[in-house]
Amino acid sequence: MATTECTNPTLSVDFTTGQLLQTSEIGAPPIVGAESDGDSGDVMYVVKTPSLSNPRYPHTILIKRTIVTDAATPTSPDPFGGGTPAPTTEVVTLYNGEGRNYTERAATMVDGVAVRRLAISVPFSGVPTSVTFMKGDDVTVTERNRTLVGRVEDSYLGNLGMTIWWTKVTN
Repeated sequence: MATTECTNPTLSVDFTTGQLLQTSEIGAPPIVGAESDGDSGDVMYVVKTPSLSNPRYPHTILIKRTIVTDAATPTSPDPFGGGTPAPTTEVVTLYNGEGRNYTERAATMVDGVAVRRLAISVPFSGVPTSVTFMKGDDVTVTERNRTLVGRVEDSYLGNLGMTIWWTKVTN
């Protein structure tokens, strides 16, 4: 096969029909070269196309639960008679991994505040089997250039993964 360089930068290829077209559009894929088999005179043009990255789960999802111990029931009596101990707070990470965040519907007004219902899709391989997400768990979603923070409203485990509905206050 003979390889030749393409000297006409205003040509492009229609990939559905395989025909060579003339174009003057900016951003059309450049033709890098052409190949000919030499016998039939058919020419195959080589087009340089950009590589694309479109992952199914492009966002980083962090879900935490704050556990507060009850201060009204002391675990041991205070020998000095100082009353009940102060409550202790523990933050537990339930999920930290990949997911896909998307808007399920437009913002609605709840008690004079605009609230937007969002959903997170978590792959089945990443779903923790020993954890159930509950209403009120803290959600942090990191997209490319922004971080969204909100609270879990509901969750559903299906055969392809888990969907977690959450809200973010937009006002």
